[in-house]
Parts: sequence; C-alpha cells; structure tokens
Amino acid sequence: MVRFVGIAGSLRADSYSQQALVIATQRLEALGAEVERLDLQHSIYRSVMVVRTIQTIQT
Repeated sequence: MVRFVGIAGSLRADSYSQQALVIATQRLEALGAEVERLDLQHSIYRSVMVVRTIQTIQT
C-alpha cells in the first residue's frame, strides 16, 4: 500500500492550499492509497499565534 502525508500550512480559512489538499486526499484515497492529513492550521501555528499575542499584550 502506498502512503501519503499531506500538509497545508496556510492560516487562512478555506485557503487554496487547504482546498487542493482535500481534493488530492480524496483522489488518492479513491485510488486505494492511505493518506494522513496534518492540519497545522489548528495545532502548531495556532499555538505560535497565541504565544505571540500574549507576548505582545505583555509588552
């Protein structure tokens, strides 16, 4: 079995890269591939933005 990992890093909701990743994921799965999407928008990047916001407020 072929495995793919897809990463879209845009912070903008419904970004073009996120939309393209969804389409690519659907097509690869239809062909029988195992696909894992890493949603950085809701994990790492959000955490960084929260820390930066707190740092800005504190200064």
